[in-house]
Amino acid sequence: MTLKGHAQGPIIAKRLIPSIDKPSADEATRMTTLARREVDITIAQAKVTLVYLKWSEAAITFDRSNHANHIQPPGRFPLVVSTMLGEMRLTKVLMDGESRLSILYSRTYDTMGLSRATIRSMNAPVHGVIPGMRVSPLGWITLPVTFGG
Repeated sequence: MTLKGHAQGPIIAKRLIPSIDKPSADEATRMTTLARREVDITIAQAKVTLVYLKWSEAAITFDRSNHANHIQPPGRFPLVVSTMLGEMRLTKVLMDGESRLSILYSRTYDTMGLSRATIRSMNAPVHGVIPGMRVSPLGWITLPVTFGG
């Protein structure tokens, strides 16, 4: 019987017989191949020549002339982040570490859809937000704030 022009040849069954003393021919071939690969890799690694880039020949040094004239103390750098305030994501929120004052502009407050009836009154003006000007806030409110969520 032929299959699409091919003669059917004899079926050869390979029997694997485990050996205690020596590995089978297939196992010996596999072990020899692995050993040859290991030797080839070792020879290839021995032939590798290290090549250094030109910039690595020059020393890089820093001294006081490289130092900035003024360094902000830690915790004093302004930071701009995104945050969830209530149920609204606000982008470009300025955190400056020096102020204990959190400002939410009335336009942003109104855009958030919050009622102005929840604002608690505050009679003290705020100085220093805008240099040389005194600001009278609408009041204060506590809102949930989430960072990194």
